[in-house]
Amino acid sequence: GLPERSITYYPGDRPYKIGDLTFTHGDVAKKNNWDSVQGGTVAGAAARRIGSSVVMGHTHLMGCVSINSWNHRWQGYECGCLCRLDLEYIVAIPQWTQGWAVATIGEHASNVEFVRSVPCGDIRKLVFRDRVLADLPGLSSKPAG
Repeated sequence: GLPERSITYYPGDRPYKIGDLTFTHGDVAKKNNWDSVQGGTVAGAAARRIGSSVVMGHTHLMGCVSINSWNHRWQGYECGCLCRLDLEYIVAIPQWTQGWAVATIGEHASNVEFVRSVPCGDIRKLVFRDRVLADLPGLSSKPAG
């Protein structure tokens, strides 16, 4: 469990802030038109709603959008997922991205970068800053059954 790993769980209704970033699992996703959904758009809407840059999961998408106004600039980051893509309850090929985010939090600003799991034939490569960190067994993107 999480306590044994010294991980503190924060429920979605209790986001936490480190530096200029607000972290939350998230509780909203765009519905109906998955062909046009891009990673970062849901987090961008959350950033606009709460007035802070947001790092979130929930959608299983990966990406970043900028939210700009005359006085503020916020970022919305969606961090992908680490789950399998061939889960039995999935009835179509998911539009999810496997990977995670790495946040560097400075005194005056923060930077969020992504580690992506990239399919390469029968394996997947973990890629960060244009370097391959590891080769992993391939993970199916086809629905089970």
